[in-house]
Amino acid sequence: MTDEVVSLREYVETLIRALEKATDVAREEMNRRLEGMNKFREELDRQTATFVTREVLDVVVAKWDADLCAFKDAIRLEIKPLTTFKNKDEGKEEQKSDNRALIWALLAFLMGISSLIIAIVK
Repeated sequence: MTDEVVSLREYVETLIRALEKATDVAREEMNRRLEGMNKFREELDRQTATFVTREVLDVVVAKWDADLCAFKDAIRLEIKPLTTFKNKDEGKEEQKSDNRALIWALLAFLMGISSLIIAIVK
């Protein structure tokens, strides 16, 4: 009878040791997973520390926008004289062309008048 009690006792102790060992293994696995998650969280924290905040981005974009507007205004001021010069130059070319046409018209008119006068005189 004592053999049965001892073997039952050994059986329960074996179960308890097995449960303790399983608990230790589970604890180690859980710790390993938690370490991995902590490393991932630390990496995310390091990464987000390098991100630009909305406030800083708004200030930078506003400055860039102001610089761009100033640059566009400066370009317009530089281009305006060129545009005016081009328009004046094109106007001069058109005037020259108009003057040539007027001279040719006057020559043709004078030739016509002289031909008419010659015809009347003869």
